[in-house]
Amino acid sequence: MGYIFFQGSWAWHVKMPSNIKGLVGSCLVIPCTFDYYRDPPRRPNRMVWYRYVKHGYPIVYDDWYPNDVIGIYKRKTCVFTSIGNTTHFSNCLYKSLLQMFPLFTGNMLSRGWSFTTPGIITAMRGSCIIIPCTFTYSISQPADLRVVWYLYQSNGYPPVFDDRENIISKFNSITRVIGSVGERNCSLKIEKLDMSHNQDRLYPWIDKNPITSYHTLGQTFYEKTSFRIFIDHAQEPQLSIIGIPRVGEESTVSCNVQHACISAPPILTLNGIPGKDIIKDNLVSDGIWERTAERTWAVKEEGQSVTCTVSHRGGQKATSELKLNVECPYEEIKMTEWPSEATESVTKNVICVVSYKCKKNKPSIVWNYEDMQSLFKTKEISSNTYEAVSNLTFTARFIPGETSDSETLQIKRS
Repeated sequence: MGYIFFQGSWAWHVKMPSNIKGLVGSCLVIPCTFDYYRDPPRRPNRMVWYRYVKHGYPIVYDDWYPNDVIGIYKRKTCVFTSIGNTTHFSNCLYKSLLQMFPLFTGNMLSRGWSFTTPGIITAMRGSCIIIPCTFTYSISQPADLRVVWYLYQSNGYPPVFDDRENIISKFNSITRVIGSVGERNCSLKIEKLDMSHNQDRLYPWIDKNPITSYHTLGQTFYEKTSFRIFIDHAQEPQLSIIGIPRVGEESTVSCNVQHACISAPPILTLNGIPGKDIIKDNLVSDGIWERTAERTWAVKEEGQSVTCTVSHRGGQKATSELKLNVECPYEEIKMTEWPSEATESVTKNVICVVSYKCKKNKPSIVWNYEDMQSLFKTKEISSNTYEAVSNLTFTARFIPGETSDSETLQIKRS
């Protein structure tokens, strides 16, 4: 993230990022510092933020005159300041920023209507995009309304959707309004996006009269109310696992990806584990959907990793891999056939048993009796479950004048 410095003939300069990214519905902190070389102000905590436009100075934040803040930022901005002796710092918090994917409203109050769309949507090349759009009329809604979508340009009104007029070539036969005017829905669907549509700015016109019949709106209206399309490459899907996969138990893997075309969602393919997928589609924000594939399977020793591949309409693909790190549980070691008492010169057996899940995890059992005959064997008692058995054979001998009695064994697990 680069920084930009503002410095003119004044005795101060400002340092702040030249660009910054934010998330839909989240907050955004714009770090900003300034310094006075001479003649510092008496009240350095007086901060005003503006939005850059070609003409005028629309206020984004002003704690002295909060009513002068433009509508889309009103009650959404605040400033944190830290003031030193010679250097003064200001950090501004934008709780919702237009350029960072929120909804915004275009007003045609002089015509009695307004509309709401997202500010930006990112889509995949070759896929489709649905631009959510709703409108309201402050007066009685006319019966013969038309919805037309235009490409923003500094001159002219090139249509990208118009059911009565010809539209520009790169949008020809790929656009249609999917909403009902009677339900105040002006949503636009665009099929087969390509790189020529990248960063195109569109805006709707909802009126019974064509836009060319009005010449007093000025370019500021269209610039402020246009919607922007970004064409991106396929992003890697997000893989996650619920809990720790243990052999012999069930576990669940989840894979999700966001997209902008609910009518032709991407395909998620899971490999590396058996089972069937449960597919879910959820609306994340206006125009952005999330598709999730979940798969539950019985964990086996052989499972090492799982991959998820997303395939978008238009051919774009991306793959993610997740190491499973399968655990091999085992039960507590147990003693069986422990003799209640030993008789001199009579052979007895002591058997030690431990149950474990992975064949490669075979334990070694160590007795604290050295140079005594023992037998070790393993066997599979069920799917993915094994048993290790150690049989110690001994004869009790007593030294004259001494006796002993113990039921303690030293066992080492590995």
